[in-house]
Amino acid sequence: MESAETVEREFTPLVAIDDHFPKYVITMDEFFKDTIQGVRHHHISEFLLKKEW
Repeated sequence: MESAETVEREFTPLVAIDDHFPKYVITMDEFFKDTIQGVRHHHISEFLLKKEW
């Protein structure tokens, strides 16, 4: 998530979906830790090792 354009590209399509299912952006970026309008960002290892969501 190096730039604002990247964040917008990855999060905007998921924000536009109008339902109540959880949405995640999974990346290899260890420093970007943010949730944007309900869309959660997770590092790939955190996502794969998590036992419950």
